[in-house]
Amino acid sequence: MEQAEFKSQDGSPLRFSQIDEIDNFKISLWGAPVSLEFKSGFDANCDKFYKTTSSFGLGIMPYMALPAEVSTTAEYSIVPFVKAEFGFFAGVGFKFRAMYLLNSVTYANFNDEYSGNETLQKDLKSSLLLKTKPEFSISLIVLPGSYKWENTGGF
Repeated sequence: MEQAEFKSQDGSPLRFSQIDEIDNFKISLWGAPVSLEFKSGFDANCDKFYKTTSSFGLGIMPYMALPAEVSTTAEYSIVPFVKAEFGFFAGVGFKFRAMYLLNSVTYANFNDEYSGNETLQKDLKSSLLLKTKPEFSISLIVLPGSYKWENTGGF
């Protein structure tokens, strides 16, 4: 077990071993991206005639981070993002998506007082801020129903 050093309000060091609680911390993330996009190719028309597709967009993603700890509260925020997609049609549609969240996301923010010895309670406080850096993700998307699309010859 590792030791963590914390300081009381008067600056004197406090030591305790609760690092494993941080290692086992669980969070559920929920988000719904909403975007404006420019699309071209098979994804814009649902047509087998077009063998490639591309799209570019920007938007916002409202999200909620729910820590598994009952004593903590959920974090809510809105994060802006940009995204680009490129794809090809080979029996079904395949797309590669790159998405970049422009701001950091806060997962949890704890600010609790020590609830043990009442004589030390005024000196002991714990705080923890779990936050990400701006995020970049790449996804492969398969459009399984695209084999049913019609080939209209581009009209």
